[in-house]
Amino acid sequence: MPQLSKKFSQGAIGFIKGAIYLLSVIVILRVLITLFPDGSRTLFWIIGLLGGIGSIYAFSKIVEKLDNKAP
Repeated sequence: MPQLSKKFSQGAIGFIKGAIYLLSVIVILRVLITLFPDGSRTLFWIIGLLGGIGSIYAFSKIVEKLDNKAP
């Protein structure tokens, strides 16, 4: 039974990580839509893509550090 509980908790943590990544990308895209309402869409997508990749990288590093601190 403990093995199943561990798998469930790892799955739940993975789901939460994915939700945080997706939420961060959505927030960045919403901010960019606000900043560039009529601007160049190419610039918008380049900045959005870089921001999304950067936010995913940053959140993965934060989660990695939190995992290292957990017992």
